[in-house]
Amino acid sequence: MPALAVSGVVRTPLRALARAGQTPIPALRHPYLAALAPRALAAGCSIADAVRMNPQPSSAPVAAYLLDESPPKTLDWARVRNLADESGALWIHLDQSDPTSRDWVREESGVEPLVASGLLDENSRPRVTRIGDGLLATVRGINLNPDADPRELISLRIWATRRRVITLRLLRFASVRSVMERVESGTGPRESGALFTAILTALTDRAEPAVNSLDDRLDELEVQTIDRSLPDPERADLLDVRQRVITLLRYLGPQAQAMRGIGKIAPDWMSEQDRLLIGESANRLTRMVEDLEAASTRAVVVQDEIANRLAERLGNRTYALTVIAAIVLPLSLLSGVFGMNVGGMPWLETSAGFWIVCGGMAVIGVVGAWIARTRNWL
Repeated sequence: MPALAVSGVVRTPLRALARAGQTPIPALRHPYLAALAPRALAAGCSIADAVRMNPQPSSAPVAAYLLDESPPKTLDWARVRNLADESGALWIHLDQSDPTSRDWVREESGVEPLVASGLLDENSRPRVTRIGDGLLATVRGINLNPDADPRELISLRIWATRRRVITLRLLRFASVRSVMERVESGTGPRESGALFTAILTALTDRAEPAVNSLDDRLDELEVQTIDRSLPDPERADLLDVRQRVITLLRYLGPQAQAMRGIGKIAPDWMSEQDRLLIGESANRLTRMVEDLEAASTRAVVVQDEIANRLAERLGNRTYALTVIAAIVLPLSLLSGVFGMNVGGMPWLETSAGFWIVCGGMAVIGVVGAWIARTRNWL
C-alpha cells in the first residue's frame, strides 16, 4: 500500500481521544484511514497500529484452503467462488475491513442474512449460536501483535458448517496464524469440526500465559506489600494489573460460558472427540476465569494494604508532631510571659535572669519528654 502520512491523531489510541472529547475521524484525509477508524476504536488501538496490523485491502481473502488437498494450498478469489460445497471442507479467512470481503459475505457466500449480519456485526460479545446445521461464533483472543496493548482483546467471528468454515477478523490473530501454519504443513485439521475445534483451542492456549503472567505480577506486588523491608508497590503497576484483569474477565467469562454450551448444541458433523476437546478448552477457560476473579479480589486487598500503610505512616507522623507540640507548648507559654514588656517582671535587673529562664525552660522540656517517654507517647 502507498505510504501514509500518520499524524499525531492517528498515532494516539482512539479511546483516549474519545475520553478527551476529541473527534479524530473527520481529521483523516485518506479514505482507507477514515474507513478503518471506527474499527480501530472498537479494537482499542490507534489508527497507525491498525494500519500496520491490517495492510490496505487487496481484494483477496487473507487465506483460503481446501482442507481435503494434501497439503492444502492457498486459494484465490476466483477459485473460492467456483468451489461448490461438494468440493470438500473449505476454510475461508477474511479481513473484515476489506469491502470486497464484506460484499462477498453479504452477496456471494450463500449464507443466510442472519448469519451474514452476525459475521459483520460490530458488537463482538462472545457467543456461540446454532443456526440450522451451522455454528455462528464470536470469540475473543489476546492481542499479541507487535506494539499492541496487551490489555485489549481482539475479536474473531466464525461460521462453521459441514463443508465450509468462514472466519473474519479486524486485526491479525497469532492463534489463527498458528492453525494456518499447521494446515499449510499438512498436519492441520482436515474437517470443519476439527478446524472449528483447533481455532478455539488455539485461542485458549494463547490466553493461558497472559492470565499466568497477571498472577505472577500480582504475587510480586503482594510480596512487596507484606515485606516491610521492600519499597511499597507502585500504584500505577497495581492499576495496570486491575485494568487487565477487568478486561479479561469481561470477555473470557462469557466466552467460557458459550464454549461450555457447545456440547449441547453441536451439529452431528462435529465428532465426539471435537466435543471433548472443546469441553476441555472450556474447562481450562473456566479455571482462568476463576483465577482472574481471585486475582481481582487479591488486587483489592493489595490496594487496601497500600492505603493502610500510607495512612499508618501519615498517622505516625501526625502523632509524633502532636507529642512534640505538647512538649513545646509550656515552653512557648513561658517564653511568651517573659516576653511581655510590663513592670514587675522578675530578674530584669540581674545579668543571670536570662540563664535562669533558659534553665527553667530546659527543666520543663526534659520533664515533658520524660513523661511522654514513660507513658509510651514516643
